Amino acid sequence: MKHAAVVLNDLLKISEECIDQSTDAVSSAGELHAKALLATTQKQFKRHGGVLKREIQQIVIKPDEEDLRNGSIYQFWIDLNASITPQESQTVVAAYEYRVDAAQAAYQLAMCDGAIPAYVHRLIQEQHQELQKVHQAVSALLKSDVS
Repeated sequence: MKHAAVVLNDLLKISEECIDQSTDAVSSAGELHAKALLATTQKQFKRHGGVLKREIQQIVIKPDEEDLRNGSIYQFWIDLNASITPQESQTVVAAYEYRVDAAQAAYQLAMCDGAIPAYVHRLIQEQHQELQKVHQAVSALLKSDVS
C-alpha cells in the first residue's frame, strides 16, 4: 500500500504544479471566456488534488516525508517539463497546454503500474479521463485564438 501512496503523492504534486501553472495562464489570458475556461481547469486540478490527498491519508495513516518521497512518476513529469522551453511555446496558455499533456502522460504511466490496487487504478483512470477533457478544452481555446 505504501507504493500506492507514493504513486498518488506523485500525482498530487503534479496537480499542485498544474494549479500554479494554470494561475499564470489565467492571468495572461486576454478574453473573458478564456479566463473562465482556464479557471475551470484550475478548479478541476484542485478537486483532483483534494481527492488524491484524502486517499493518501486513508492509505498512510500518518504520512511521513520519507514515505512519500518523489517517485518515478513525478520524476517523469519533471523530465517532461524540463523539455518544454519558452521558445517552443509562444504563450503562457500554450505552455500550460504542454504541461497538461505532460500530466496526461504521467497519469498514463501511473495506470500502467501493476502494483497499485484496483480501486486506486480506477481513481487514476477517472482523473485521467477528466484530464483529457481539460486538454481538449485548452487545445480548443488555443485554436480559437489562432483563427
